[in-house]
Amino acid sequence: MAFRTLVALAFVASFAIAGDPPPGPSAEEAKAKVAALKAAKEVEARKTAIADAGSCPHATVAAALAPMVADADDAIRTAAVEALGSMKGLADAAKALVGGIAPNAKKPEVLKAVFTAIG
Repeated sequence: MAFRTLVALAFVASFAIAGDPPPGPSAEEAKAKVAALKAAKEVEARKTAIADAGSCPHATVAAALAPMVADADDAIRTAAVEALGSMKGLADAAKALVGGIAPNAKKPEVLKAVFTAIG
């Protein structure tokens, strides 16, 4: 009986120690990342903006990246997939990754990136 009590106390204490998860990015941060995505026109600038957007796990950013998994340029597709994959725990990013399977069915390198990002 004492063992169960200790396990229960340890379980409860783990929540107190862990605390609340850190807050996610603000809507303003997400808006800035989306603006940067829209402003980038050249492939390298787009890839940089996409990689930077991956550091902002927000539904607005995931929605902006989602269509890029079917971009005409495979490098952009892969960058978008990797950015979405870095948004662990964000349902919108996971949905965008799953949505990237069909349009990349005939693109094995991008498809590999999609499955790697999904985990």
